[in-house]
Order: sequence, then C-alpha cells, then structure tokens
Amino acid sequence: MQEVGCKPDRVTYCMLIDIHAKAGFNNVAMSMYKRMLEAGLSPDTFTYSVIINCLRKAGNLAAAHWLFCEMVDHGCVPNLVMYSIMITLQAKARNYEMALKLYHDMQNAGFQPDKVTYSIVMEALGHCGYLEEAEAVFVELKQKNWVPDEPVYGLLVDLWGKAGNVDKASEWYRAMLNEGLLPNIPTRNSFLCDNL
Repeated sequence: MQEVGCKPDRVTYCMLIDIHAKAGFNNVAMSMYKRMLEAGLSPDTFTYSVIINCLRKAGNLAAAHWLFCEMVDHGCVPNLVMYSIMITLQAKARNYEMALKLYHDMQNAGFQPDKVTYSIVMEALGHCGYLEEAEAVFVELKQKNWVPDEPVYGLLVDLWGKAGNVDKASEWYRAMLNEGLLPNIPTRNSFLCDNL
C-alpha cells in the first residue's frame, strides 16, 4: 500500500494495531500506535481501548492508566468496555480506591455494570473494608436480573471470613447452597479456614 503511495489513515492504523495486539505482538502494536501519532493522526476511543488492552496484557498498569487519562483529556468518551478494563486493572493491582472511583465514574457516565464488573467492585469494596457495601452491590446485581454464580457467593464467603466474621461467612455459604450452587475448592477451603 505504501509502495504505491497510499498513506495509511487512522482506520488503517487501528486495524493494524488491533491485529497485532490480538496476535500477541504488543511491541509491534505499540510501534504502530507511535507511527500513527507521528503521522499526525489522532486516536479515537477504539484505538485507545486497543492500546490500553495491549498495555494491560503487558502488565503495564501505569502506562494504561496514563493513556486512559489522556483519552479522557482529549475528549474521547470511555465506553463500558474501557471502564471495565480499567476497573479490573486497578483491582488486580490492589488499587481498590481507584477501582471504586472508576466504578462511580462509569455509573455517572450512564453505564450499567455487567456481572463481571459487579464482582470486581464487590471484591474492591471488600478489600477496602466496606463489606456491607459489597453486599449492597450483590443486592443491586440481583435487582438488575443478573444471576449470581458460585464465584460471587464464594467471594462474599471469603471476604467475611478474612474479616473474622464467621457467622456472616457461614450465612453466605448457606445462601450459596440454598441456590443449588456447589462451592468450588477455594470456597470450601476458605469456609473451612473460617471455621477452624
């Protein structure tokens, strides 16, 4: 394409970035992103989401967060996927307060979380010591017609157990059983440790 004098546009760069990132060639994807910027082309929300996901896969949280902030500063509105990626990144890095801030920003932007986002937020709240708030998110999850699965119940068993409240951990364990869900091994181990 370039040999015949056609210059790549933003769409072309976005496709190349996406293809390389999905194939696991994060360095090439980042190189394409830099070339796009050098060509004077501005990224859009899709481009930012691909690059941020690329940085996530590479484990570069600081750069992903910086790029997310740049995206917002340049007037690109984050979508639900972008918020979910950033909430997940912050929670995995144990930056729970930032994960919760992003969750509130997401809601203020009019996006409704999905079941995965709810679980991540429950975990972040629990690790910040806001266990009642984590339970409130569980209630909201059910009100939005999401069906909680074993990992969601297991999370609450684990959070209350680690907080030293065996009664609440047992309550959530029984609630899980009452829903016909079978606890997985980590949940069973957590429950056993709570009751020793």
